Amino acid sequence: MRDPDKLVKEWLIRADDDLAYAQVGFRETDLYANVCFSCQQAFEKYLKAFLLVRDIDFPNTHDLTKLLELCRKSDPAFVEFEDAASTLTPYNIAARYPDIGDIQFSSDQAGEALRLTESLQDFVKNKLL
Repeated sequence: MRDPDKLVKEWLIRADDDLAYAQVGFRETDLYANVCFSCQQAFEKYLKAFLLVRDIDFPNTHDLTKLLELCRKSDPAFVEFEDAASTLTPYNIAARYPDIGDIQFSSDQAGEALRLTESLQDFVKNKLL
């Protein structure tokens, strides 16, 4: 069995990598769908890292609202991220598949996705570190 502490660190590293990739993409390109997708991925991994620390089983899902609900049951302060989870969840599919979803990705959306994800990053790391 893998060391749980090491696994949490790996989830955080991957989340940080996704967020860093989104930040570079936002600064240096206009690939806003990719930025939004990377933010969704980072947000998901931060939530899963928190759940691992709390030893809470979670489903194999990309639905941030479901993951956030599990986090909120353990720590009610996660309530402040409900809107963020609802905003970012659709980016998992819509950013990758043009025939699913009807989202036109913009600079404003990508900037918001970054802000929301950076906020969760700070929140989770303050809880875990």
